Amino acid sequence: MNLNDFFQSKLFMKITGIIGLMIVVLVSFGAGVFVGYDKAEFSFAWSKYYESNFGGERHEVMGFLSSFGFTNAHGAFGKILNASTSSLVMNDDDNTEKTILLSSSTVIHDKHNSLLPADLKPNQTILVVGSPNDQGQINARLVRVLEQEP
Repeated sequence: MNLNDFFQSKLFMKITGIIGLMIVVLVSFGAGVFVGYDKAEFSFAWSKYYESNFGGERHEVMGFLSSFGFTNAHGAFGKILNASTSSLVMNDDDNTEKTILLSSSTVIHDKHNSLLPADLKPNQTILVVGSPNDQGQINARLVRVLEQEP
């Protein structure tokens, strides 16, 4: 059997097909690892800076504490002072009291668990995302319990 007959044989075609299939599988696996690593890196960075992503970074401007971009305009970050099933009063990170209105469409989470408004208690640190009303209250769309104080 000469070399030219070997390259045209069924055995060579099978070996070439298997090697080609292995290359496709390895490239697909490598692409999956790359995408998974990228997603994990993004998720880690997001959770690492969770409070500043929502609470807003504080900077001092001419001696005054300021929040660039007014990131708290549609939300609040702080501790619950008083809680009921329809509203919360909280002390936000600007040391001002804010009233948070809860509705049936408000999503409340503690890590991976869904909570009810009755589960919210004073001294819990929360993050609220919502929209302001004409009375200066926040209609909450999302309440995230970040930590609980004893």
